Amino acid sequence: MVERGNPSAKKKPAEKARPRWRQGTAKRDTFPWISSQIITVSESGSLMELSQTCQAYTSQMNLVNISTAFHRIARLWTSNEDQEAAMMAQSVVEGLIQQANTVLARASASGTKPSSQALANITWAMATLNIIDEPLLKAIATPAQSQVETFKPFELSTILWSFGKMNLANPELCGCAAQLFEAAASVVPRSLEEFTLRCLVTITWAFAAFRHKEEHLFQAIGDHLISQVHTANCGELANIAWAYGLLQVHHEKLFQEVARRANVRLQDFKQQEIATIIWGFAASDFLPAAFFGNAALAAQRLALTPQQTTNILWALTRRRCKQTSLATTVLALLPAAMKQIERFNMPEIAICSMAAAKVVKHIESNGKSGQKVSSATSAVDFCVKAMQQALSRLNELSNVMLVNLAASFLIVGCPGSVVLLAAAGREALHRLQVLENPVLLHLIRVFSVDLTALQPPALLEGACQGMFRALFAEAARRMDSFKPREMQSLSVLCAQPLGLENAGDMSAGDLRSCCFALATTGGPAHQPLTLLDQFLEEDQEIFWDPDPVEAPVARRAPASGSVNFQPAMPASVPFVQPMVGWTPLEVNAMQPGMAAPGCQGPAMSGWSQSGMPGFSDNIFPGGYPPQQDGI
Repeated sequence: MVERGNPSAKKKPAEKARPRWRQGTAKRDTFPWISSQIITVSESGSLMELSQTCQAYTSQMNLVNISTAFHRIARLWTSNEDQEAAMMAQSVVEGLIQQANTVLARASASGTKPSSQALANITWAMATLNIIDEPLLKAIATPAQSQVETFKPFELSTILWSFGKMNLANPELCGCAAQLFEAAASVVPRSLEEFTLRCLVTITWAFAAFRHKEEHLFQAIGDHLISQVHTANCGELANIAWAYGLLQVHHEKLFQEVARRANVRLQDFKQQEIATIIWGFAASDFLPAAFFGNAALAAQRLALTPQQTTNILWALTRRRCKQTSLATTVLALLPAAMKQIERFNMPEIAICSMAAAKVVKHIESNGKSGQKVSSATSAVDFCVKAMQQALSRLNELSNVMLVNLAASFLIVGCPGSVVLLAAAGREALHRLQVLENPVLLHLIRVFSVDLTALQPPALLEGACQGMFRALFAEAARRMDSFKPREMQSLSVLCAQPLGLENAGDMSAGDLRSCCFALATTGGPAHQPLTLLDQFLEEDQEIFWDPDPVEAPVARRAPASGSVNFQPAMPASVPFVQPMVGWTPLEVNAMQPGMAAPGCQGPAMSGWSQSGMPGFSDNIFPGGYPPQQDGI
């Protein structure tokens, strides 16, 4: 029987037909035919039929067939609700990964260069399906790096975006792509005119997500984007700010143009977009007063998630609070944050508490008594509510955030702050020997503050005194590890409780003796609360880089005869969600005139979908990569 549409099936009557994939001529005809079968079936919208078709031909596929199958499964997967089809698709993807590894190994052995577009499509599908397969990633990254100059702009931005997205979940397994990013950093600046604004923004996002800083690349892209920013949408503006902010690359002219463009479109920004652009500018120490004032007002009208709220509060109080209008915005955001405090994680609670403390100090320094009452109400109420969540979860904080949380509560004057101080001291005691030197000094500062005004119970006061002594004992133990500036700070902290003068002239031996004295017989230092002002100074600030949702460990090598998957990321990508607000642009080459739909939906069956709430799942910023036939 002759199959319609299959040229290799047409044989002479006297000739016995042999399997198509066993003959050279027939094999060349078979590869495009397999791709056409996959594409035709995928247009039906049935993931089950597509999976069955792909499974039937997996062992016969070349790399383009594999990329076509991967691509089409990823597209249908996101809208699939059939659990049976999902299980079938997962099994097929396992087979495709094995076949891809085989084909790429064969190409490497023969010196054949794989299709750049196929490499880009496969990595895009892996990122979309939340799959990390280390052997396949290495097999893709190696040839991609060596032939990076052959990639078209859209292909290069696609593969970089894919590795960036997967890197958010598991940097260790995606490290194989580091040389690809280095190669791309040298190629892109030489051909900027060939890249669209969308491709360039995608590339900057990818480098930021991969945590790969290339100053010269970002400066070149920034120079090129200045004249194009007026065409950017809100998501593109936000992601420019985010990428440059995360990698700490400063480009004043680009930022000014982005801020000018964003300022007139703030009413169009979604929650994530406005939180992202505010955070990005603050992370870059670009703090235009007019933009921040308008953006802060716009943020008050939006229903923000805990992470979005945290990003904005951190940004608005970056470099303390220099504008009363921004302080007012922080106070306005705190009640809304308080209502959903149960959804905040501990780092977010610590950052928001520090923002509240900065606002309190700002308003106190302005000496406006009416605003003092207002600030105390909002900030204190937030800290009281936050303390209910924090007391049992202090172990979730880093060392720096632990001490900053305790200092924030004391600065705000939160009722019960001594309770949290004692709990933080108990947690710090468990970590005492591994605390960084600056953190140890900060803890000494916190436990040197006069607690009399807070009227602590005797038991808690005794616990704080015990912690005070333990901290000085640890300082004496590690005296030889302190840097000169740290020793000077420690000298000042020792001087007041011991009644010493000229503390800065103490030698290491004298300073160790002072620490021993305070560790054995010393009582509370009764220092004024202003001692904690140093926590609010510029060089003491935490660079708030919200972590993505914790990713499960991906497999390093497949077990014999099977492939086990772990998700690279949950379906809802957290703070660094790529290309917020993108709308599909590219048209699938196999479907002329038909724009690719947005790719939204669940991760593969059984894979985690939990994530930071409120983040969209716009999988690919520029539409779906087009397909091609032939390798």
